[in-house]
Amino acid sequence: MQSQLRKVKHYLKLLDQNRWQKLEKITDVQFAPSEYKSAEERPDPASFVPFDTENGRWGLGYDKHAWFRFSVEIPVASENEEYLLRVYTDRGTTGWNSNNPQFIAYVDDRIAQGLDTFHHELFFREAGKHEVLLYAYTGAQPCSPTLELELCRRDLLVEKLYWDIKIPLDTMELVDKHGYEYANILKHLHRAVSLLDLYELPSEAFTASVKEAGDYMDREFYGKFCSPAREGEPVVVGIGHTHIDCAWYWTLKQTREKVQRSFSTVATLMEKYPEYRFMSSQALLYQNLKEEEPQLYERIKQLIREGKWECEGAMWVEADCNLTSGESLVRQV
Repeated sequence: MQSQLRKVKHYLKLLDQNRWQKLEKITDVQFAPSEYKSAEERPDPASFVPFDTENGRWGLGYDKHAWFRFSVEIPVASENEEYLLRVYTDRGTTGWNSNNPQFIAYVDDRIAQGLDTFHHELFFREAGKHEVLLYAYTGAQPCSPTLELELCRRDLLVEKLYWDIKIPLDTMELVDKHGYEYANILKHLHRAVSLLDLYELPSEAFTASVKEAGDYMDREFYGKFCSPAREGEPVVVGIGHTHIDCAWYWTLKQTREKVQRSFSTVATLMEKYPEYRFMSSQALLYQNLKEEEPQLYERIKQLIREGKWECEGAMWVEADCNLTSGESLVRQV
């Protein structure tokens, strides 16, 4: 069993290495320091200067902002590929915390999504030339981050198989190693990766084998083993959520930016994945968004009407329920 597990992990690394192909680095970038923006404010075009993408740093301090401006040409994608921009700030920093640099991305003057040290991918709705603005925030610490921009091609077949294997593999860490689920998950993962042709990467034979392994996972693992039709087995349904502290390590002004980053990302993901569902509470956040990005606010209202977005909870902000008095809780509601 351990040899099978090592094989699955090794093959998963090979899939990970072949999900992406870097095409070019974006180097013609303009830069403009900034204060906190207000509402739908955009930077003065005359304020931009060339940014040194090789050695340049931005921010230079605590709670600082800047704008970046550049163009990108997105090629026409075939059926099993997509093109996107990978945005790296302080490459090598892993995970996310309140101190990491973050961005609000605008594509063709439309708010698109948030980006940070944990979320690098900027999606585009169609091929062609696009104008991109990045509204950058250093994070709640004194720092001087870097910025790297790469146009990449993603193989969607490899991407799908990578996650179809990685998620069950991660799940194995949470179940009894001597139990039914563990043994059966490993059995299916081992059978799937054994279908892969890895003699030449990339190649037509590799692509064909990835599709065969993906079909196996869809049919035998997700279609049968994970089917809700298994009598007596529990069914878990996951709904997207982001908890935003309205006042934590950052300023109240920064809370207004965080809701723009998070909610725009959700709206973009719902365009890309129509089955995605999301819930969010705290009326204050919706009020902040209405004042800062009214067009995005209207998009979210439509998503709520469509049943994709659940506007949950009754409190103005999520309160501390340990020490709070009864009257205070009533007032929150």
